[in-house]
Amino acid sequence: MMRYRIDGAFRFGLYDLSDVRRNRFVPLADVAQPTLSYSFQGYTSYGGHLYLLEGTSYGSGGSQPPTGNTYLTCVDWRTGAVVDRRLVTDAAGLPFREPEGLAIQLPDPARPDRARLCFGFASGVVGARTATVYYKDVLS
Repeated sequence: MMRYRIDGAFRFGLYDLSDVRRNRFVPLADVAQPTLSYSFQGYTSYGGHLYLLEGTSYGSGGSQPPTGNTYLTCVDWRTGAVVDRRLVTDAAGLPFREPEGLAIQLPDPARPDRARLCFGFASGVVGARTATVYYKDVLS
């Protein structure tokens, strides 16, 4: 999977890894990045869906405790349509809370149907930041 820009617009392409290794870059799917309201913070993919993370730290870009402005967006790889977009209120009690990254975790590789959508927040003071990782185990 790759995020790229054409004529100033971001897009996402999904590729077969064996093709990429042979320098063939023909996407299996290609979708436009939906309009985001806040800063782009990460992306990942699982099954037929692309997941996006956006938001800013408390005190910037309109993000205020305890709600903040972190959103997860689910996009259908086949159509490019937004399937769901939800405000993330996890980690509301962190004194500094900036969304940072997104990944899929398979706690048991024999059960890929039990995937987790993991997302992190930077927290703490400048020079001593920590990472806090949360997950959703019900995916769109």
